Amino acid sequence: MVLQQAAIRIQTGNGFPGRGAEPGLRQWWDGTAAPPRVATALGGVRQSAAVRVAQIGVVLCLLVGSVSAAQAQGSLSEALGAYRGGELDRAAELFEAALTAGGHGPEELAVIHLHRGILQGSMGDEAAARTSFEIALAVEPTLEAPGELSPTLSQVFEAARAERAGRGIALEMAEAQRASNTTDTVVRVRASNAPEGLVARIRVRATTSGGAAPWTEELMGADGAVRIPAAAWRTAWQLRVGLEALDGHGSILARAEFDLAAPAHPPAPAPPIDSRPAPEPPSDDDGGGGILASPWFWLVTGVLVAGAITAAVLVATTEDRYVVGAPEVRP
Repeated sequence: MVLQQAAIRIQTGNGFPGRGAEPGLRQWWDGTAAPPRVATALGGVRQSAAVRVAQIGVVLCLLVGSVSAAQAQGSLSEALGAYRGGELDRAAELFEAALTAGGHGPEELAVIHLHRGILQGSMGDEAAARTSFEIALAVEPTLEAPGELSPTLSQVFEAARAERAGRGIALEMAEAQRASNTTDTVVRVRASNAPEGLVARIRVRATTSGGAAPWTEELMGADGAVRIPAAAWRTAWQLRVGLEALDGHGSILARAEFDLAAPAHPPAPAPPIDSRPAPEPPSDDDGGGGILASPWFWLVTGVLVAGAITAAVLVATTEDRYVVGAPEVRP
C-alpha cells in the first residue's frame, strides 16, 4: 500500500498540562503549586489570579509555534485515514484541504501530491493525475509507482517519471559580490528544475555559529537577488545561509544550505594622499643675508685681520743696528 510507504509521523506529547503531564506541571496548572521561580518570589503563598493569567499566557506562547505544524499533520492524517478506509471522495477533499492548509515539509508534500494523482486518475482525469505525479517526483525524485495503481494509471506515473528524468527541485546561490561582514552582501538565489509556476517564493535564512536568532527574508518568485545586511553576520567571519523553496500555500518544496565566508583579514585602508606641495630647501641668497649672516665668517675674518695687524707691527719695529769702531786687522 502507498500508505505503508509514506513516512508520516504525527508528533504527540505532554506539552499541554493535561492528562499525562508531569506532576509538577499539572500541579502548577491546577494552581496548587507554583513553578520554582514563582514560588521563591511568593514565599509559598497561594498564587493570585494575575499569576494564573501569566501561566496561561506562557503555555499559550509555547503552543502557538507548533499549532500550524500540528494542524498540517492533522489534516494530512485525516486524509490518509479516509483513503485507507476506502472513502475516496472524502479523501480527495481532505487531500485538497491539506494542500491548501500549507505548512508541510517536502516529505509530506510529496505524499499529498502522489495521493492526489492516484485519486484524480481513479476518477478519469489522467492529465491532472500526471501533473500531480510530476510535482510529487519533483519534490521526491525517488518515488516508486504504488502497487495498487491500475495498468493505465501506472503508465501515467511512468510517463511523469520519464518527463522528470530523476531531476528534483534544486536550490542555487551565488555571490553577486565578495562576501563581507562589514557591508551588505548581495547574493543571487534560484530554484531550478521545478514545474512551471510551482515555486511561489524562496525563503532566505542567515545564521551564525553563535546561536543567535536568524536573519530571514523571503524573495517572491523562483529567481532573484537578496541583500543580506552586515548586522546578520554579528561580527562573525562565517555565515550559514539556508534556502527553502515554498509553494503558494507555504509548504516547503526543497531545502539547501550554503556557507558564506568573509575575508579572514580585511585589507587595511590606503593611507590618505597629501596633496600639499613639498617645501623648498632654503636658498643661500634669500633674505637672510647668505654667508655674511654667518657668525663663523666674521670670526675667521677677525682672526685673519688681527694676525695681519700683529705681523705689520712686528715688522715696523724691527731695526738693523751697526757698530762703528777702529779697524781691526786680522791675520
